[in-house]
Amino acid sequence: MNDQRNNNEQDGEARKKAPDRNLYGHAKIEAFEKERLARRDEHQADSIEHNRKTERSHAKWAYFSERKTRLEKIYKDSEARIEALRAEMTALEEKKEETTEALERLEEVYGEGAKEGKEDAEVSKKYRKFLDMESNELGL
Repeated sequence: MNDQRNNNEQDGEARKKAPDRNLYGHAKIEAFEKERLARRDEHQADSIEHNRKTERSHAKWAYFSERKTRLEKIYKDSEARIEALRAEMTALEEKKEETTEALERLEEVYGEGAKEGKEDAEVSKKYRKFLDMESNELGL
């Protein structure tokens, strides 16, 4: 009986030293669950980062589309302004032709020997040069 008691005591001590199978299985489950949660958190972090990147890339395209619409509007507005400037340029060209003709007639009206005619002719030449400079600057 003594031997049996010794065996039972030894078995009890061995059980205390060795991990319990249920505890070991439970620890495995806990470790697996922790690993699964860590993978899930990592996946969520990756998907959040992916969403941030795609939002940034979409934001870039949104910027370009806004800019494109602004440029299209400016272009449409500028077409009307260009047409108005072209009409104004043709009117200026007509006025230039009229003034040059009037200045040429002015020289004829005054006599060659008349002092006033010479002064007016010089003024008309200066005015004609001025008109030529203006038309060159405007691209006429």
